[in-house]
Amino acid sequence: MDHQELIVTSSDKGNKTVVMEEKEYVDRMNGLVNDLNTYKPLTKDRTSYYQTKNNDVINKLYRGGHIDEWTKKSLITYKALPPRIYGLPKIHKEGMPLRPIVSCIGTPTYHLSKFCSGILKKITNESPYNVVNSSEFVNIITKTTVHAATD
Repeated sequence: MDHQELIVTSSDKGNKTVVMEEKEYVDRMNGLVNDLNTYKPLTKDRTSYYQTKNNDVINKLYRGGHIDEWTKKSLITYKALPPRIYGLPKIHKEGMPLRPIVSCIGTPTYHLSKFCSGILKKITNESPYNVVNSSEFVNIITKTTVHAATD
């Protein structure tokens, strides 16, 4: 039986499937994005502006000899999309609020960000100041002694 009034989605935690009424989901998402303390409304879609800025940066990198032509072609965007927001229900919390998730796949800077992330990852993985997760940080910090500076 077809129930178009229902939305099937994943939960925020616990790898569970959640079924909600579409109207309830839309009302909750509208409540999130219309919160003026958190989000600022835009007067127009800035996607093409950021696409132009992204492509300008890539062209400068290419002209400066920092990237090759193949990389330039893979980073230039032509039909970028604006970021999309959706919500995952927090089934472990009272009232099952939605956790907002912003998907940047297909946005103007998506490929450039991934490219830069790959470069930075190589650098930070070799740094003694980089930690993999909070557990590693706790292990490091519990073995660290800080001495007070004396004047």
